[in-house]
Amino acid sequence: MTTTAGSGITVAPGSVVVVRDEEWLVRSAEETADGLLVHVQGLSELVRDLPASFYASLDTIEPLDPCEATVVADGSPHYRTSRLRLESTIRKTPLALNAESGSATGTGKQCAPTSWTRQIEMRSSTCAGSFVKAITPT
Repeated sequence: MTTTAGSGITVAPGSVVVVRDEEWLVRSAEETADGLLVHVQGLSELVRDLPASFYASLDTIEPLDPCEATVVADGSPHYRTSRLRLESTIRKTPLALNAESGSATGTGKQCAPTSWTRQIEMRSSTCAGSFVKAITPT
């Protein structure tokens, strides 16, 4: 962890901070002659994936404490908002491809269907329009 004596800010790589009303992921922090220099990557919509550096002496850096987060129930019908959020997160996750065989598995081998994949197949076939789609190896 890195701490500054003047401002009392404690940040560590991997923590989330708020600077200029945007959320940033701390990549590294170092003590300089001008104070704490924090290297970050953007998390909020406006600054997503943008690298930046902030001095604690010039900007107000507020660490986000995950203990202060509040859980809010999804009030949409059939948890539509939560399901949409999960689906969009899954779609943004890159899929590692095996360069040799072009398959989406890490070893290039096909997996045998398991009992849980069969259960997902049965549930998705009975629920028309479900956002969960069963992916079975061919």
